[in-house]
Amino acid sequence: MADTWLLTGIPRAGTSRRARLAARLPNTVALSEPMEDALFADTTDGSVASDRVAQFEGGTSGGPSGRPSSGQSRPATKPPPAPTRTAKPIVAVTGASGYIGRHLVTALLAAGYAVRALVRDPGALPKRPGLQAFPYALERPPPDGALRDAHMVVHAAADTQGAMSNHAEQAAAAKLLARTARAEDSGARRFIFISSIEAAADARSPYARAKFAIEQAVLAGGGIVIRPGLVYGGAAGAGLFATLNIVARWAPLLPALLPAPRVQPIHVDDLCRAILRALTAGQPERTYTVAQPRSVTFTALLRQLAWRRHHRLPLPVPVPLALARGVARLVQASRLISAYHSERLTGFFGLRTTAREDAAVHCGELDVLPRPLATGLRQGNSRRRDLLEEAAALTRYVGGGRAANGTLARYARAVEGRSPRAVVLAPARLAFPCLLRAQDPHRLGGRANPELAWRLNVAFALAEADPRLAARFHLRTRQNLAAATLRLAAEAMIEVLLGLIALAARLARPRQGTRAP
Repeated sequence: MADTWLLTGIPRAGTSRRARLAARLPNTVALSEPMEDALFADTTDGSVASDRVAQFEGGTSGGPSGRPSSGQSRPATKPPPAPTRTAKPIVAVTGASGYIGRHLVTALLAAGYAVRALVRDPGALPKRPGLQAFPYALERPPPDGALRDAHMVVHAAADTQGAMSNHAEQAAAAKLLARTARAEDSGARRFIFISSIEAAADARSPYARAKFAIEQAVLAGGGIVIRPGLVYGGAAGAGLFATLNIVARWAPLLPALLPAPRVQPIHVDDLCRAILRALTAGQPERTYTVAQPRSVTFTALLRQLAWRRHHRLPLPVPVPLALARGVARLVQASRLISAYHSERLTGFFGLRTTAREDAAVHCGELDVLPRPLATGLRQGNSRRRDLLEEAAALTRYVGGGRAANGTLARYARAVEGRSPRAVVLAPARLAFPCLLRAQDPHRLGGRANPELAWRLNVAFALAEADPRLAARFHLRTRQNLAAATLRLAAEAMIEVLLGLIALAARLARPRQGTRAP
């Protein structure tokens, strides 16, 4: 059977052109524009389109010109079916009113999940689309219907009220929650328990030992365990991060524990991202450590928190670790704070950091890259705020005072267009710009730090044009000779001292081409 050609795309004015092409090609059917519209209209399946092609080929349905026979109506276009709305996956979250739970609920709703919040006080949760609240306590079974049709369960609740006397009761509560989820015909594919990086069978803290007991119960039932590090970031309204935030804001002195315990922080948004990944990509009966692979000292965490959140640099005071443990026991015995928070605090004194490789591998499997601590502690556009702080420090150093906000903004825009680095100064130099004398590249020949030299030049030019600082760059007609002499002598002594320091550093540096013994 010979092939049949369809000539389309030829306007009405080209009728003669259609005839010439049809004469040259055998078995040709030239379609007019109305035929093309009917043929290539949107269809829901291929059967209607094939019927239209057969109709226009001149077979049984129509003549050789492709027109329908007399008395035959044009085939009607089948309307597309109405789109079906698929139900959102339901995730049940215990402890949804806690520090981690609140951020997790927000992340789940933003990702398109429907959330069942199991909390002690459902009325305390704000009403949001896609969120249902149910009353729940660890010492009692879940209410009827709270886990029905739930696809996944995230167990983030903890016994903060001291309602349970031992670890076995908390483990039994987790087992009961998992059995209820299976018995409700929910078909839950994932059961995730939010544990702690402190969890261990021989941990010093009862809180950590309870977490380890619950982990064993969850893993035995085919669940997933996530061990977050020290969770920080976001609104510091609850949790251990809120306590640390209060200390960093109001304490005149920061305790520097010796020997210093080390912690592995994780931003709360990064933790929520890891939980969302574990809901779909996590492996059953698996424990994931979600934390920054590189640990920091507890004192460094407090200093970063004080500087990044409150622009303070409290003086660290060395405190023996044994003394800190004794004070923690006294506080726990006096019941000034709850037993839950006192156990959390005691746990950090005996915290053992996990291997860097484990945290890095687990975060890589969940496709989570923990943000640096300095970036996570800041709110808003951290890069722009860092540049504004740097601009204030540099203009104060070169101009002797605070520049106008417009000058600081121009400095930030100039640096953003040149360098990806947000800041090149240490926090101490940002707080005390006079310390820049020991780092000024112009005093050291300009080769020590060319990036800082360029930024100082920008700050100098902007400070000279600033109305607040312009008077410093003008010559005064009347000066006190004694004051000018003392000022010049002080500047000379500082220059000599800095020169000696630079010379000593240059001599202590090993020469190129020689090996250190």
